[in-house]
Amino acid sequence: MDNLTMCVMDDIKAVVKGITSTILWSDYNIDIIGTASDGEEGLRLIREQKPNIVITDIRMPQLDGLEMIRRMTAEELPTKVIFMSGYTDFHYAQEAIRLGAFDYLLKPFTQPQILEAVMKVKQAIELEQSRSSRIMDLEKKMKKSTPYLRQDYIRNLLHYTVDTDSLEEQWQFLQIGMKLSPLMVMVIDIDFGAHQQPSTGEREMVRFAVQNIMEETLFAHTEGVMVREENSQLVVLFNPPPSIPLRELLEQCLKNVERYTRHTISIGVGTEIAHPRLVNESYQQAEKAIAYKFYSGGNSVIYFNGLRKLSSTAPRFKPDKEKELFYAIRCGNKSRTDEILDAIFLEWTLNPYPPEPDIMVNMFYGLAFAVCRMLSESIAEEERTELETSLAKVKENMSSTYYGWMYDVSEFCHRGCELMDSGLMKDNGQVITKAKEYIHEHLHTNFTVNECAKAVHLSPSYFANLFKKETGLTIAQYKTAKRIERAKELLIEGIQVQEIALMLGYEDRPYFSELFRKHSGMTPTSFRQLYMEEQGRDCTKTKADPSFSSVQVQGELAAD
Repeated sequence: MDNLTMCVMDDIKAVVKGITSTILWSDYNIDIIGTASDGEEGLRLIREQKPNIVITDIRMPQLDGLEMIRRMTAEELPTKVIFMSGYTDFHYAQEAIRLGAFDYLLKPFTQPQILEAVMKVKQAIELEQSRSSRIMDLEKKMKKSTPYLRQDYIRNLLHYTVDTDSLEEQWQFLQIGMKLSPLMVMVIDIDFGAHQQPSTGEREMVRFAVQNIMEETLFAHTEGVMVREENSQLVVLFNPPPSIPLRELLEQCLKNVERYTRHTISIGVGTEIAHPRLVNESYQQAEKAIAYKFYSGGNSVIYFNGLRKLSSTAPRFKPDKEKELFYAIRCGNKSRTDEILDAIFLEWTLNPYPPEPDIMVNMFYGLAFAVCRMLSESIAEEERTELETSLAKVKENMSSTYYGWMYDVSEFCHRGCELMDSGLMKDNGQVITKAKEYIHEHLHTNFTVNECAKAVHLSPSYFANLFKKETGLTIAQYKTAKRIERAKELLIEGIQVQEIALMLGYEDRPYFSELFRKHSGMTPTSFRQLYMEEQGRDCTKTKADPSFSSVQVQGELAAD
């Protein structure tokens, strides 16, 4: 805290010198900034220097102490005065205290007495400064928090019935610039779309930009307050614009947002109200209006007044259409599925009075659910789980538009077609997998095609053709390739060539060796020798390079 300042006034110079010189005021954080010998000079000094403390004799030439303090009070000079007076001037001192003097000293006084009086003044000034500082801090905090308090108050108006008795007082205290009547509410939604997934940071940047653009555009023509709801919608309470039609102003808002953010918005507008107590009603109307962007798809203004002819009845479609749809999906026929879905959606679209969005959402989801239930009877457990997961993702997009739901349901039905189609293919795949398992288990025997076909319950000719179609190899070619792969593994393990031949069903060793050479480009003995040489080199490399793995070498040779 800075030093306090003090002036001393008396027509007796010795008194002035005694007060200013005998006490080292700087030790008490007080600076003497002037002295005076008459009242006029003293008042001029106070006006110029504005000292914190003045010590003055009550009887002064030209202007006495009482008149001085009256003028100081009239001019609101922030100075505290200690009067010095004799016993005969005591009634003057009492009057001075009544007029606002802080204290008085009776002459003659001692140094401790004057120091004590000044210290009392100093303590009082510091206390006032501290209080003043706290008040200033509170005022700053209040000023800083006023926008937030204002927004909280507007939110209360939107959601609750408020006390109208104190409404005008709160309106002024929170510096709400708009008039109390008439008022309107609009709800603003950014058209991100159910299939757009920007990051949280990107979404926040877009919302910030939209809010700024809307405030600049709207509040150039009218007064209002914009708040952000917990669902990230922007809500505006405003006076209807006096100088421009509302429809024109809101169309301008749509264009500005699209131009400067490359995004679009939808606006729902409630009806005009005559009193703030009806704000909640207008807000609910605006909320209902914004829900109908379900049909527009976005970039639109929906007025509650325009919704009164809309229906609350769910649309229907012919029961045969659902049967046809199920049959097409069971057959895996995507094109026919699309034709039937288009016919169903067309019936819904031609409804002259669209129902409430929630009703249509239930219609779309109900159709997808019926498809899922139908398919569940015809697919495997793991496929059923996948389909139910896809259905859950469809349900997650409850905020999607009418055309978004058309797309989601169509894609879900397409997935159903794929599952049914792959199911037909899967039966053949399961047969081939089972046949391969039989071959692997019987590499040591000279089984026939008939025996293998019998193991998978198919006729030999059909099985042979199916195996060739699925694998690109005949059964004999596939069996030989697998035997050679197994022979390599056994050679690396160190088993003798004759034993390997017998283990794989070859009684004639020369025949086995020739067959091995034909498929691998070398004899069994050469293959083993090459492996041993490579292993020796790789061991040397391992010692030189610890990062090289001997397991890696064996894996590479085995792959050859």
